[in-house]
Amino acid sequence: MSVSSPLFRLVVRAFLVLMLLAGIAVVLVNYREFDPTRVDAWIKDAGVMGPILFMLVYAIGTVLLVPGPLFTLVAGALFGPVYGTLYSLTGVMIGASIAFLIARFVASDWLEKKVGGRLKRVKEGVEHEGWRFVAFLRLVPVFPAIVINYALGLTRIKFSHFFFASYICKLPAVAAYVYVGHAGLETINSGENLLPNVLIGMTLLGIAIYLPRLIVYLRRDPPLNMEELKAKLGSGEEILLLDVRDADAISAEQGRIAEAMEISIDDLEHRLDELAYYTERPIALLSNSEKNSSKAAEILASNGFAHVRIVKE
Repeated sequence: MSVSSPLFRLVVRAFLVLMLLAGIAVVLVNYREFDPTRVDAWIKDAGVMGPILFMLVYAIGTVLLVPGPLFTLVAGALFGPVYGTLYSLTGVMIGASIAFLIARFVASDWLEKKVGGRLKRVKEGVEHEGWRFVAFLRLVPVFPAIVINYALGLTRIKFSHFFFASYICKLPAVAAYVYVGHAGLETINSGENLLPNVLIGMTLLGIAIYLPRLIVYLRRDPPLNMEELKAKLGSGEEILLLDVRDADAISAEQGRIAEAMEISIDDLEHRLDELAYYTERPIALLSNSEKNSSKAAEILASNGFAHVRIVKE
């Protein structure tokens, strides 16, 4: 059986999938072994090889879908804020890269042949955005990071874009968790500098938590007035008119807008798949309530829609 033959590739792919599923099953069965105190003990017992063992365990954990904060907290306690951040980022990115490449080798060409219609257009939009889409997903965790690694591997996004955008954009959250682990251990051991440690830790966590909201806010396009909207429609620009009024207002016989897609604000989160084609295309929000428009804009932006504008009268 030739190394380049389709049968060989199929066998290798099946083997990788089985090994991955077996590893995840082992983690699920022995999940209690992955608590911070046990990981801490493993690394300490390794002596000078501790950093290498830590990065290896973090990488394997990432591939097997073990949540990352567990390791970053331990890194802060063991290695301090600087080396802890370095080792954590290196470990998680080794694991993320392996997961990305596994998904690309196992299923990306199969998906390329099978996907079509609306889903294909979404995939093409993601690939067109490239590193910008990777950065958005890392800064605004719409989906768990350990799942994103595999999902992005199914696209044609360049590996270099995936790696460097992920490395840079994961830095704030990793640094925050590492410092919390470091500060917690310092406080427990000495009881000194309690207030400064707490303040710095809370500040870093606050940045990590509220940075996604800032990114969503900055991602919004400015409001669109009626004259601008008419001009865009008149020029033939492809733009979706999305009516997000309450269901009662939409159903009123004289309240309908012929050119608009009607999805009430209450149903929007449950019908996002119907808007998938417009993930990277302009959407103009129509409503008789500024509250509804703003809420709809936030929902769409936080779910990866790139060009959402509220129509103002």
